[in-house]
Amino acid sequence: MGPSSVVQASLSAILNTPDEWYQSVNACVKVNADIMFSAVSKIKGLRCQKPQGALYMLVKLDPEFLAETDDIAFCKALQLEQNLFLLPGSCFDAPGYIRLVIASPADVMDEVAVRLADFCAARVDA
Repeated sequence: MGPSSVVQASLSAILNTPDEWYQSVNACVKVNADIMFSAVSKIKGLRCQKPQGALYMLVKLDPEFLAETDDIAFCKALQLEQNLFLLPGSCFDAPGYIRLVIASPADVMDEVAVRLADFCAARVDA
């Protein structure tokens, strides 16, 4: 129940992190947000808003195009078929949404976009 000695020992270095580090991290997150927003905006059956400071984005499963909009079932099938693990929005009191983390390297985000697009393309109501 006490403070972590590792954190206490590291606190001085943590508080003295150069501004360049934060700028670099923010730039990477912005690139990933751009990649995923652009990709998701092109996927029929998904809708989203561009993240503006988070390491994740909530994506709406659009019932106008998708036969399956149960976020839990959607995420289970996505993991089984595409090895892509996203959290159902129900975990965050947002049923009908999926939560996509954008903290991975850009090449990984590109692959996520391809797998997500392929998965949704197979499920769009004809």
